[in-house]
Amino acid sequence: MRRAVRGGLLGRVMGGLYLGVGRPLRELRAAAAARKAGVGVPEPLAVRATRAGGFFRRFTIVTREIEGASNLLVLIPTLSGPERRMLLERVADEMRRLHEAGVYHADLTLQNILTRGTDVYFIDLDKAILSSRRDESLDLMNLSRLNRSVEKLFRSKGIVSRADRLRFLRRYLGGDSAKGRLKDLARACASGLWFHRLWWSLSGQS
Repeated sequence: MRRAVRGGLLGRVMGGLYLGVGRPLRELRAAAAARKAGVGVPEPLAVRATRAGGFFRRFTIVTREIEGASNLLVLIPTLSGPERRMLLERVADEMRRLHEAGVYHADLTLQNILTRGTDVYFIDLDKAILSSRRDESLDLMNLSRLNRSVEKLFRSKGIVSRADRLRFLRRYLGGDSAKGRLKDLARACASGLWFHRLWWSLSGQS
């Protein structure tokens, strides 16, 4: 069971208050689209809405637990180099399939990707963007967000190398046939990282 709570500045003001039922229903639609495409996501079971005065509501989202799964933030530091590369290849394959299904995770971080054995799962889809077709700008949004998560959490530890990231992008693009796009995509994903590094340093997050 997970209570829906906003993040960022709006979350500090509104907390878990919402107008309408769009956000929890978006998670159900995103999960249904992903599962139809064979992509691993938690099975949605129910959404509970409670009135919080006037038109405002609070929501609790209930999904089936993925027993024995670990998120990438916890798992990656425990793996050897070959094991890490195999895991990143599986994640890249599943991420490509998720995007081919028109589902774009709005906060794709290491904590929101789980793995159990050889299976990969994406969780917390309540802010997902659904598209009727593949959208390269949304592809880049998700890839850049994941790259920032890796940069923030692992760069000082040297756990995920630049070569690992390039292998991930090459696999996501479909292998060696996409070599011509690889450098451009890697450059686009890294765009603006200097600003985030500065912010993490100033705010004590690195």
